[in-house]
Amino acid sequence: MKPYNTKMEERLVALRDTLDLKEPKKVLVNIQVQTWAYAYAGVTLKEVVDDPVKDAGCYTKLYDDIEVDLSTFGVNVMPIRLFEALGITKYCFANDDTAIVHQQVGEDYFGMEFYDDIKEIGVEGITEKIRRMNIPVLSEPKEVAVKRFEEATKNVKNYIEMKQMASHKIDELGIPRIFDAGTNSCDAAFWANPFTKLMDYYRGMKNALIDLRRCPDKVEEACDVIAEYNGKRLLSDTEEIKKSFEGNVVSLGMNILNAECFLSRQNFERFYLKYFRKQLILCLILTQAPNSTFTWRGICLKPATCIMICLRGRYLCSLIRTIRLSCIKK
Repeated sequence: MKPYNTKMEERLVALRDTLDLKEPKKVLVNIQVQTWAYAYAGVTLKEVVDDPVKDAGCYTKLYDDIEVDLSTFGVNVMPIRLFEALGITKYCFANDDTAIVHQQVGEDYFGMEFYDDIKEIGVEGITEKIRRMNIPVLSEPKEVAVKRFEEATKNVKNYIEMKQMASHKIDELGIPRIFDAGTNSCDAAFWANPFTKLMDYYRGMKNALIDLRRCPDKVEEACDVIAEYNGKRLLSDTEEIKKSFEGNVVSLGMNILNAECFLSRQNFERFYLKYFRKQLILCLILTQAPNSTFTWRGICLKPATCIMICLRGRYLCSLIRTIRLSCIKK
């Protein structure tokens, strides 16, 4: 992102020095804030969610009171009213009316037929089926669905206004958003591997982990289909990919999300690193971004190092929320 003021520029310089393994002038303090911001402000999200001005003011109060140098995402709150308006149960308010719960038990997932279907109808076909399963309004008559979507746009407007105001306030305070390319969301920094998509969207956490033990070959075949689809999309959107990488401090920095934290060391290689290596090399070729920095769970690597590691089959394993250090595989 482009520096908004002198303080932001100083923090960006310190961040780049850190990523380049230089000694920064200051040790930076980072914060990742979601709905805790409302609890800190002494309100519930449900109280302010329909008032963008009040919502943004409450969300940024902690930034006024607590000095931090970096914000992981800037404004990171789910558009809960949009989900409610469309009858989506994937996310909902917790009992405290502030936290937003991702309740997989409230979602519908595919059965074992998924593994044959994804090979027959591809990622777009399978995604359309899961959309209709989890967004009830899409199964209603066209006139009803259109009206519901029109009503839902009011919630989207409030949500966007709140994010813009809160992001502007964070910028004024000179706090860079790490995973951001001049927008209100993370784009180039974000990468979800195929198995994460199986776990989050198609089979659910429980089923996907059971499948990993009972039919790993089928899981790998499905992941291969998803990876091939993602690669073709990158090739077709080369200019957009280049644009999204411009100004990003940490490109592809958020590459471990959910599924990876449940993988053994052997499965980590088979169901994560195999796909990440391909994605990384393809991004480097398409963007020709020699100055970008890529990370594995906080370990920052320059592109030349990444290419050497990927092509030789040597890699730095991530620290997967366990009390063990991973090793360099030779």
